[in-house]
Amino acid sequence: MSSIQNIASGDLITNSRTDINNNFTNLNTDKIETSVLDTDTTLAANSDTKVATQKAVKSYIDAGGSTEVPANFVIVSAGAVDSGKGVKLNAIGKLDTSFLSTTFGGTGANGALSISSGTTTLDLGGASYYQRNYTSLSITGTGALTFSNPHANGTIIDIRVLGNTTLTSSVVPMINARGMGGLGGTGGGAGTGVSGSQGHGNVYTTNGGAGAPASGTPLGGLTVALLPQRFLSAGNKYPTVVPGAGGGDSHDGGNGAGSGGGVLILSTAGTFTFTTVGGISVSGIDGKVGGTIPRASGAGGGGVAVILYNIAGTISGTVTSIGGTGTSVAGTGGAGAGGSGVASNGGNGSNSGGGSSGAGGNGFSLMELNNQYV
Repeated sequence: MSSIQNIASGDLITNSRTDINNNFTNLNTDKIETSVLDTDTTLAANSDTKVATQKAVKSYIDAGGSTEVPANFVIVSAGAVDSGKGVKLNAIGKLDTSFLSTTFGGTGANGALSISSGTTTLDLGGASYYQRNYTSLSITGTGALTFSNPHANGTIIDIRVLGNTTLTSSVVPMINARGMGGLGGTGGGAGTGVSGSQGHGNVYTTNGGAGAPASGTPLGGLTVALLPQRFLSAGNKYPTVVPGAGGGDSHDGGNGAGSGGGVLILSTAGTFTFTTVGGISVSGIDGKVGGTIPRASGAGGGGVAVILYNIAGTISGTVTSIGGTGTSVAGTGGAGAGGSGVASNGGNGSNSGGGSSGAGGNGFSLMELNNQYV
């Protein structure tokens, strides 16, 4: 930077004028002290006597300022200990749900469920609605999850996962809600067989298959008047879901008909990974053969599976929600009808010499990224 010329006490006025003009010229040319400028784009000096250049500041900001998340910024909230800290978006550019008041993914109150071998059975206790809240869900290796003791009209099983869900077990199905819908008719005597139980959802009902009469054709259960596209309703907090109905029993002391498939709602607030084909089932149970004089009973209708997740991992697995298969006994009659699913009617039974029972109606499944619930 140019120097400033002092005016001495003995200088003539013409000399003083020249010195003053030269000083202003020098100040106009050198408007900033270049010796204090710092061009380091990392700002490593951390100095109170240096001034970062525009380029240095821009480069520092564009580089993120640091390779580490500053201590006063958090990606996931740990609660009160993070009071006053700033929020940083997660790896996919979204706000982590730990910063929100949310019910999607539940509370995690039941801890983590991890099954790598063997079968874990959850007792539904005869409830029409059953909920579990896990911090994480992992079914791997040869592990499996199944259910028992549903309500007579089926159970809606609501599993909420606050963290990640990993479903890679080789067991098919690894989550088995078959037969958790309306119960199949049982206890048919010498006259008409017992009809299957209805499947009761939170809005709609599926109808059980008719028990076989001593003569005439037992009719399959009728499905609900509802299109699958309407299963996620913007006006409902939870999907409109219906268990499959039970099949009708044969007469002459049948062996009991197939039950309908249950309802499974699986919501994952974290990453959802599912790689097993046929890994989840809400299908109806097949028709049976039994009784003093062997007769064929009807099959159960398929249930409903709704699987929602906030982050998609590897997803190549599939869900089955079909109705059970009818059966037959050659040379006998009095077969029961199939129960209905939500997507199709149950099949009629036969009271002719063939004795074929009705198949269950198909159910419905939906597996997609959550874009509605918080």
